[in-house]
Amino acid sequence: MAIAKWFPELTRATPLRVVARTVLEARSSGVEHYLQKMKRSPGRDPEDVHQLRVATRRLAAALSIFKPCLDRQARRRLRRAARKLRRAAGALRDWDVQHSMLTDRCTETEGLPISAVRGIRRALKTQRRSLQRDLRQAIQHWAGRFRQFAAATLASLDTADVETN
Repeated sequence: MAIAKWFPELTRATPLRVVARTVLEARSSGVEHYLQKMKRSPGRDPEDVHQLRVATRRLAAALSIFKPCLDRQARRRLRRAARKLRRAAGALRDWDVQHSMLTDRCTETEGLPISAVRGIRRALKTQRRSLQRDLRQAIQHWAGRFRQFAAATLASLDTADVETN
């Protein structure tokens, strides 16, 4: 599934509500897509963790841009849910990046005893499992709320008193 990054169909003449709805639906769908992938195997694929984090960042940016168009409470709830998910994914993503850098720089032949390298790897695996568990818990706690808050935020576009051009 290709997640929309750009919106070439939107022009300066497109009404603000249409722009806001188009962008927010796409951004929410992007987060939802990766939440579904992560429910099946939370944190197993580092790229999915990264993309969930990216999707929540893009949603946060869109919520900031369209803040005047949205119901304050609905927007804040959605922003909070996205932030919680982003932070949980971010901790695991940071670990993956650091692990990759460490693996690239540290091999068994660089003077460290093999037993020390094995101990470090065991400790790192334990830490990653803990971060995966944290991400799984965040997804379980926030995924349903995210859907609910996204729907409420989009619905607020229908009732907000906003200039349409």
